[in-house]
Amino acid sequence: MPRVIDGFTQFFDNAGAPLVAGTLKFTESGSNATLKDTYSDFAESVANTNPVVLDASGRCSDVFGTGSYRVTSYDSDGVQIEQFDPMPGIGGVGDFADWDTTVTYAARDIVVGSDGAYYRSLVGSNTANDPAYGAEPTYWEVVQIISVFNVNKAYAVDDIVLWTDGVLYTCETATTAGDTPVTEPTKWSPDITYTTVASHATTSAIWVVKNSIINFTGAETITDFPAATKAGEERTLICAGATVFTHAGNITVQGGATYTAAANMVVVVTAITTTTFHVRPTFVDATILGALIASLTGKTTPVDADTLAISDSAASAIGKKVTFANLKAFLVSDTAYNATSWNGVTTIAPSKNAVRDEFELRAPKANPTFSGTVTSSHILGPALLALESNRQLQIQGNVDNSLSGTDPVIYFQLGSSYTLAADFDANGAFDIVGALSKGSGSFKIDHPVDPDNKILYHSFIEGPRVDLIYRGVAKLKHGSATIDLNKDSSVAGMMPGTFEALTQNAVVTSLHNQDGFARVRSEKIIGAKFKIVCEEYASTDEVAWVVIAERGDAFIKTWSVTDADGRMVPEQDKEEATPENLKALDPEIVETDEKDKPDEIVPVNELTKKKGYRIHSEAYGVTRPERVKRFKYKKPVNSTRS
Repeated sequence: MPRVIDGFTQFFDNAGAPLVAGTLKFTESGSNATLKDTYSDFAESVANTNPVVLDASGRCSDVFGTGSYRVTSYDSDGVQIEQFDPMPGIGGVGDFADWDTTVTYAARDIVVGSDGAYYRSLVGSNTANDPAYGAEPTYWEVVQIISVFNVNKAYAVDDIVLWTDGVLYTCETATTAGDTPVTEPTKWSPDITYTTVASHATTSAIWVVKNSIINFTGAETITDFPAATKAGEERTLICAGATVFTHAGNITVQGGATYTAAANMVVVVTAITTTTFHVRPTFVDATILGALIASLTGKTTPVDADTLAISDSAASAIGKKVTFANLKAFLVSDTAYNATSWNGVTTIAPSKNAVRDEFELRAPKANPTFSGTVTSSHILGPALLALESNRQLQIQGNVDNSLSGTDPVIYFQLGSSYTLAADFDANGAFDIVGALSKGSGSFKIDHPVDPDNKILYHSFIEGPRVDLIYRGVAKLKHGSATIDLNKDSSVAGMMPGTFEALTQNAVVTSLHNQDGFARVRSEKIIGAKFKIVCEEYASTDEVAWVVIAERGDAFIKTWSVTDADGRMVPEQDKEEATPENLKALDPEIVETDEKDKPDEIVPVNELTKKKGYRIHSEAYGVTRPERVKRFKYKKPVNSTRS
């Protein structure tokens, strides 16, 4: 640990005389009351008295410590002379000390992170930004120390040194003192060299010089290479003439076929093992491209987001992409449908008729079931599915509602409004891009104790704020702990800046000492961090914490039930029902080939959000608005002539 007070430092009183028998009081930086230990040894195993007593010359004995201190000097009568804060310690800030969350670093200060790497501060006033977790590269940059070669030192594998020729060398084999890159070239490899190698069918000497860019002369047919020094080595070859790389024997060529590299083409040779090699052209020609396509795994059912590559003949054959949805829209159209029942949808592709037929052409089937995923490849948005309240749509798979705004993939219709009044089962994921409003909500799972016989329900936690909950447990060190809500609120953590971008009005709502009875408190949340402080300085207790914050992201601020700041407006007036809305109560006349079919009473859900009507009528013992559906017998036309 670094020294807090240099052993040669001498303290003086206000008259300039040595501070004989004076004292130095050590406290936490920013505090006069909270004492902080110092130590008489580097290992911090023997604590000094606090305050430390100065000798007859006004000097102190060894004082080591970690982090920042407030140091106050007093004369022998206890009168304060001077105060220093912060005192980072000799060998502290900017001098390769361990990073300390309490220290404020200036730009270009260098510290050692908890991962053992060196970091240099990129900004001034750099406090509590851990370089080893998330703060780099915003606040810190990694410092790589490269040594000048020392003839008296033995180097380990992967050590990097600067040799007298100005080239960096990497140690490939552990050395003894005196093994220089010149005297022991097999133990060192230069960073990058450029050399010329003549091509040969089997003995091209590409592995002799390490880390090389090679001018590969000649125009040979390569069937093999000599053995590499180790697996994983690579060489970059600039072919001076047309060179053939044979896809056979010990050589495999990317694309699976023999490749001819034209003059000035670049290929990379990789040693898979010391005797087997892979050749990768850096430019993909038609032969390689064809072989690559032929080797790909087939896909029998493309989806709309899949892409195809094309050459644009109208733009000088520039390469472009077409989605599968673009291709379907261009190639496929189908106008054989009932435009009235489809509410003005003018184009439906044949591949999308399965869902339409189930609802429009096979109406007698009350509860159709579709296996798989119902997406925009099955329903052309905004296609409307006419569902009566006694019918059920069951989708065994996923419902992909990937289109947003007023153009969702699937609507559920009763009359002219879009309401899911029927039962709905999605035995898979149900992804909604927009907002979801509901009467109540819960999770429903097999009971974890008795899954064969019972179901377990738990209700959602709801309130008049759009709240998020973060919680965790922190281990105190020296009576405190700093919580990073991006890092510590989940096992995997979140990206730096996520908490700040997602939330507003965050507060620490709960702290609970899990191990003892010492009181703990929290400081205010700044950015994504807050500090837990215990009244006992030496406490190492575990403390459970809870933070509640309101959402403050861009989406929540545009939701129809929040204000411009993203705060929920819980009470809103219902709209007046217009004459057009009230037409939903008018009797409906439907032609049928069935005689004397009785009238039906159909619930009207379009009015539930209007004044005078209720969303959940049944909960209040009120009848839901209804309309009469009357059936008119349509006499069959006799086409037989007499």
